[in-house]
Amino acid sequence: MESSKSCWKCKNKIDFNSFLCSKCNTVQQLFDLNPYDIFSLEKKFDIDNDLLEDKYLELQNILHPDKFINYSEKERSLSNAHSSNINNAYEKLNNNVSRVKLLLSINGYDTAEDDRSFKDTSMLEEIMELQNKCMSIQNDSEFEKLKSQLELKIEDEKKKITTFFNQKNFEEAHKTSIKLSYLEKIKDNLVK
Repeated sequence: MESSKSCWKCKNKIDFNSFLCSKCNTVQQLFDLNPYDIFSLEKKFDIDNDLLEDKYLELQNILHPDKFINYSEKERSLSNAHSSNINNAYEKLNNNVSRVKLLLSINGYDTAEDDRSFKDTSMLEEIMELQNKCMSIQNDSEFEKLKSQLELKIEDEKKKITTFFNQKNFEEAHKTSIKLSYLEKIKDNLVK
């Protein structure tokens, strides 16, 4: 991969992943970076969400289309495209399940076949049991108990995913992310 490029406007040499020219401050052409590289984060499952948000806000502060309202059409368009890419990258990294899929992809693991043929019946039975518990909640105490139980299960699955990635066991990381996805959906849909 190239380490530098020329600014499209002033031809100054700049870093390949620079959004703005250091000399003329012009928004640069689009370039292909994965979400981890956009935010200069280590490619791992456990990320610092506060740091991610800080970097997101910093980039949006620099590249938000409103800042380029009086610039050329090309710069407004580039700003809009970069801003959209930054939003998409932030959403992928901020979501546990999409972050797993992104890491699996970066590591060359194809999840398409596994998604079609997922047949872990014990996990599916556990999920169905939790869904049934959700539907039979009778009071605030039961709600809080189930919510706490789900939060603990989610944290446990996230720890397993971290371990599997550290071991480069991508198949188990993927399977565990499916369970995590179900657990997070159940928690999100949990209502009093």
